[in-house]
Amino acid sequence: MSADVIDTDIAIVGAGLAGLITALACATTGLSVTLIDGGTLSGRSDPRTSFLARSSLRMLNRLGVSLDSEPVRDILAAEGVPGQPVRSGALHFQSFDGPDEALGAVVANGDLHQALVDRVNNSAVKMIESIQVQSLTPDPGHAQLSTSGGPLTARLVIAADGRNSTLRRMSHIAVERHDYGQSALTCTLAHTTPHKGVAYQVFFPGGPLALLPLTGHRSSLVWTDRTDAIAAATALSPEQLLNELHYRLGDTLGTLSLEDTPQSYPLVQRLATALAADRLALVGDAAHVIHPLAGQGINLGFRDAAALADIVSEAHARGLDIGGASALDEYARWRSGDVRGMALATDALSHAYSLNGPIGGARRFVTSLIENSPLKAGLSREAAGERPNLPEMMR
Repeated sequence: MSADVIDTDIAIVGAGLAGLITALACATTGLSVTLIDGGTLSGRSDPRTSFLARSSLRMLNRLGVSLDSEPVRDILAAEGVPGQPVRSGALHFQSFDGPDEALGAVVANGDLHQALVDRVNNSAVKMIESIQVQSLTPDPGHAQLSTSGGPLTARLVIAADGRNSTLRRMSHIAVERHDYGQSALTCTLAHTTPHKGVAYQVFFPGGPLALLPLTGHRSSLVWTDRTDAIAAATALSPEQLLNELHYRLGDTLGTLSLEDTPQSYPLVQRLATALAADRLALVGDAAHVIHPLAGQGINLGFRDAAALADIVSEAHARGLDIGGASALDEYARWRSGDVRGMALATDALSHAYSLNGPIGGARRFVTSLIENSPLKAGLSREAAGERPNLPEMMR
């Protein structure tokens, strides 16, 4: 195929959350964008929820994505004492610019995915569904994708095809992997006491138990513990599971009930050793999977998308190659510090809150210092995604 025949400026492989938000962000550059989905969009179901930082919500608003979400006005981190409510001895992360401002919001992943699909369907993005990428061949000025639906050429290819990324493997990018020996149990809980926009992060020796506020008197549970403990919890009857949760949380949210079937998944950190290769950029889970402790994985992916859109837009405006080494090196430099820093922070926290004895006592002392220091405002800003060097559409 001639190098002069370009089917699309940007080809994005993977129509999950990262692929959809990247397609919408890149479409703002005025370049042609093609989104390739290897599955059936309408058949997807994800019972999990996500915490969207304030900067991510700002990005969605500027891209015209409408969401039904629940604002988070306080993040309460505390050590769990079975049978006692989570109310004292805790670290509060509240909005740094007034009690009426939220740090972010919680949204069901299925609702977020559908909202992004609806927006993509009403944009200039071209969607190609149910085809598989078979090979990626970088050439001067473009890349060739061989797919089950036929060949396609693009100036830039973006891998948004998940933690087991096929494009990452095709480009020979290695992955650093760390198995935490933990799993997470997720489900939706109804409760009789209103959450008042508070997200709870309750730490037990095996791992944290998070409650993320949803609309109404509901919260999303993310319970992290040793893999064998979560397997045992998943095998409990609904009544037994609720008894265990009441034992751990006391009457923090009153009487609890299950709204769906609990599911579990293993926790493994995966970091790509490079965020870009010849004609290829990685975003979302294809680039990084971190511990869910701080709920920041999806926000990292949103920052990937926004940063890439900024770099592509600038390169295009200056008449440069949007998929060339200069643009992709800049993307890798910009994102690597954020990704590595967040991975290191969540990894350190996951280990710090699994320690007991004298180290556990020191941890509680440090927690009390943070609660009464100016450092807390900085941590609140970080939770809200208000960090230095944000991409344009997130500022």
